[in-house]
Amino acid sequence: MIIQKMAFMILFLLLLLSFILNTANAQPRNSSIRPGSSLSPDNNSYWLSESGQFAFGFYPYGNGFSVGIWFEKIQQKTVVWTANRDGPPFHNDVTLLLSTEGRLIVQLKQGQETLIADASQSASSASVLDSGNFVLLNSSSGIIWQAFDFPTDTILPSQRLLTGHKPVSSVSETNHSSGKFHIFMQNDGNLVQYPEDSGGSNVAYWDTKTQNTGDGVTLNLDSNGLLYLLNATGFNVKNLSSTVNASKSAYRATIDADGIFRLYSHGLGEPDSYSAVSSLTGDACRENCIRDISCEAAIYVDQECQKLKLPLRFGRKIGDPVTTFLKAAKNDGKGNNSEREMGIFITSIVFLTLAFFVLAFSCVLVYRYRVRRYQKISNPRNNGFAEDLTLRSFSYEELKDASNNFTDEISKGSCGTVFKGVLSNGNRIVAIKRLEK
Repeated sequence: MIIQKMAFMILFLLLLLSFILNTANAQPRNSSIRPGSSLSPDNNSYWLSESGQFAFGFYPYGNGFSVGIWFEKIQQKTVVWTANRDGPPFHNDVTLLLSTEGRLIVQLKQGQETLIADASQSASSASVLDSGNFVLLNSSSGIIWQAFDFPTDTILPSQRLLTGHKPVSSVSETNHSSGKFHIFMQNDGNLVQYPEDSGGSNVAYWDTKTQNTGDGVTLNLDSNGLLYLLNATGFNVKNLSSTVNASKSAYRATIDADGIFRLYSHGLGEPDSYSAVSSLTGDACRENCIRDISCEAAIYVDQECQKLKLPLRFGRKIGDPVTTFLKAAKNDGKGNNSEREMGIFITSIVFLTLAFFVLAFSCVLVYRYRVRRYQKISNPRNNGFAEDLTLRSFSYEELKDASNNFTDEISKGSCGTVFKGVLSNGNRIVAIKRLEK
């Protein structure tokens, strides 16, 4: 009993130690970020939303770091918002700080400061929401500033693109500075795309044709992937996409570097690729996928081979040139049929051979059982046993010996006399009748 209690205590202490270590090593998930909290590019570089789906903080950019929001649960950490996107990257010796005065700033080593959020009042706390929004809150938990009010190139579910706001495309997928195109929510209710610095509506290259559909029209994206326009009265002006409603998916609408406004779906909880290996050539990547039984497709980009499993559900545009390999079954016609027939033939032979051995083994067992049974019955010491099982005939000499030469008379009838006898080594008394003429 004492040993069991000691084992239980040791197990409890080990579990407690494991929990403490995991808690210490885990990236903090802050539902409430208090004044005095800080981040640095090299250590504790971001805050997570409650579910861990989004992160806010430093991410690598150019030859330094930028402050932004990105998808954390997908393999490619897609950036959806950037602070001071046209400013230079930060060095690794800076600190992102929610100061005790309630200001969100980046402190440089030289003592200079860069304001990240220009709030109307001091913040009492901050939070990374599961919607992908980063907010500053007052003492009454009211929002005094939010990233959703200042979109860069992306709209997320529950975010509204208000009248007069215009997300601007990035220069490229890796350069998040302001690019050459923007999408503008006009006062007349029309959503229009322009080249940057166009200066006039006559150069618009796409619009929703929703002019004069009411005041305060906003662009909205819901959690099911529906992109739509809504006016101030709550009337649905126009659906720009259809509902997808895919499980474990997250959506974003982005004006890309090429000026096209696209709706994206990201699978959550599963990595895009299960293995990534260094590969000098595309042929080596192809051969690596062929040899791997789990690999159904491979993407070769930047001397890296990313191997993929089925199902291949999600795709995305990649700026750099890529090579994609898809594994397909051979279709040799007759050759495949011959291999299939040979496989069926071999399987049949194996099955019949196994059945033959089982039958032979069963016959041997039955034969050996019957031989032993016969031997047991035939043994003179087992006459009693035999007599229990079947009738047996006795010779006159055997009956004479059993009745002691017919000396112990029991009774006498009209057909003969009955004598007492003993069979089976004296273990059984019987009546023996000797017939008389």
